[in-house]
Amino acid sequence: MTNEQVLNGRILSNRILNDRISDNRTLNDKISGNKIFDNRMLKAVELAIRKASNFIISNQSGEGYWLDFYIPGMGNSSQWVTAYIAYNLSRLPNTDESVQKAIVWLLHTKSSSGWGYHQNCLHDADSTANVVRLLAYYFKKENLLTQENFAFYLHEFADLLASYQDKNTGGFLTYLPGSNGRYHTMPDSAWCISEPSITAMAGNAFLNSGPERFEQEISNAREFLISRQNPAGYWDSYWWDCRIYGTSLACSFLKQLGEIDPVKKAISWLESVFVPSKGWGNGYEADPYPFYTALSLSSLLLFENNIHSREVKDSVLWLIGNQKEDGSWFSKPILRVPDPQVREPWAGSNRRKCEVVTDVNLLFTTATVMGVLYDFLNLSGYYSCSASQE
Repeated sequence: MTNEQVLNGRILSNRILNDRISDNRTLNDKISGNKIFDNRMLKAVELAIRKASNFIISNQSGEGYWLDFYIPGMGNSSQWVTAYIAYNLSRLPNTDESVQKAIVWLLHTKSSSGWGYHQNCLHDADSTANVVRLLAYYFKKENLLTQENFAFYLHEFADLLASYQDKNTGGFLTYLPGSNGRYHTMPDSAWCISEPSITAMAGNAFLNSGPERFEQEISNAREFLISRQNPAGYWDSYWWDCRIYGTSLACSFLKQLGEIDPVKKAISWLESVFVPSKGWGNGYEADPYPFYTALSLSSLLLFENNIHSREVKDSVLWLIGNQKEDGSWFSKPILRVPDPQVREPWAGSNRRKCEVVTDVNLLFTTATVMGVLYDFLNLSGYYSCSASQE
């Protein structure tokens, strides 16, 4: 086929597409209000997702793990970030080979008590929750839970996660106190107190693993999160230099439980800190970044009628426009590493004293943005309409 024939074919395809749009037989007819997204925008989102997934898969090690962040004295994370990245990747089509490699590696490197920042670190609730969420989602997606051994192992891992729940608060501890005698696990260490973002991550993991089996853990986590919501609407995070990450996870968890009021309160706060024509900063400063913008966008998309809001359209366009040529998105220092004696690292001068590190390989940010853009396309009806036209 000549270049001229290819060009003519594209022109004809565009004419046909424009006719469909004018007839209101478009990709987005099913969305409330029949308000139409520009098809070029949706195609650009699809391309951005494809570029991001290629970037992520190309940076996966031969053994199946990813490396990101760098904490002095601890090095790069492997187990924690691999579980987080693989979960976001698993929701996309045609990613099974990469996701399965990651799962096999995670299962082979598990300690007796779960997973950690990397395989040579002490196990923690957040890393374990990320793995449980990944396994629960992927096993269910592939209909593997009908096989007894898959269900057995999933529930065994979820039971490990449940051991991190504080019986007094209902929240989840990052580390179990006194688990190895190190400074950060001493009984008075703030690394061993209930933390909202980890509680929300654990709650989401339990909802995927079996809400009936973990009904009490889910209920206690719900009560803890509702009690810890700031009157303005957000949740503070111990480990993240922002008010966005914990808020996003808490909204996702509570919305699934039908707790609409706290989620709407959080979304009202997010709308109040939106940077017009761009996206979101960290909740303290107004400088927008892809990581915070994607997380905030995910909260708005919990309600379908938000899809045509100014905030959603502006932030999606801003994310597309700020993707790098290799498929990644830029980042900044986002992960906070407080001194174990600091109980409120977000407060006043404490925040300025904390070490904050960047996802140096841009994989954590890119996986986050990719997953949220995929949610946006799903909600727009793009994938279902595209399939029906094939």
